[in-house]
Amino acid sequence: MNSYYGYVYDGVFQSLQEIENSAQQANATVGGRKFKDINGDGVIKDDDRTILGNPFPNLTVGWNNRLAFKGFELTLFLEGRFGYELANFTNIDSENPIDDLRNRQRYVLNRWTPQNPTNDNPSFVSPSRTFDFNSRIIEDASFVRLRNIRLSYTFPNIQLRGVSSMALFFTGQNVLTFTGYRGYNPDINVLGNSNVRIDYNAYPLARIFSLGANVNF
Repeated sequence: MNSYYGYVYDGVFQSLQEIENSAQQANATVGGRKFKDINGDGVIKDDDRTILGNPFPNLTVGWNNRLAFKGFELTLFLEGRFGYELANFTNIDSENPIDDLRNRQRYVLNRWTPQNPTNDNPSFVSPSRTFDFNSRIIEDASFVRLRNIRLSYTFPNIQLRGVSSMALFFTGQNVLTFTGYRGYNPDINVLGNSNVRIDYNAYPLARIFSLGANVNF
């Protein structure tokens, strides 16, 4: 249910001869995207679409702890999600923008050219939108995130007139995220709570640090 469904990217056409011998002669150019003929009928069409990924994690974990030593206290909360994919629609806009004035992502600098015959990225010259929803935009979104951290120190036997206790603290939110996902946030869905999950020009999570004191009088 709600799995990603589309074409499987199979590299870059390196020559006209390769196009002529392929199942994808329509909408094919040297330096353009090549797709797999899933059903083996010699033509790339709707029947060659297949399940590309699952937007629901196989495993969701969380770990919260509190460590204390004398006046120091450290609290950490880590979360993780594993075994799921996310459709990075920002990559579509980067590889095939609706106008030439839009910014692109850095990886397009490693595009195919006759001098750089890579199979990783096509040339991005006059791309066709026919096969835009393909495995290139479906990414492993597994991650581990240090969501919250709090370090505090409570002064022992404080001797200040009118002050019964005092503690200094440092907190951080969304401190670190470990992931192979290329977008800003592997845990995003611009469609809100919809089961259809996509990332499209979403803002990154704000990283917030605070320093303060708790004083009781």
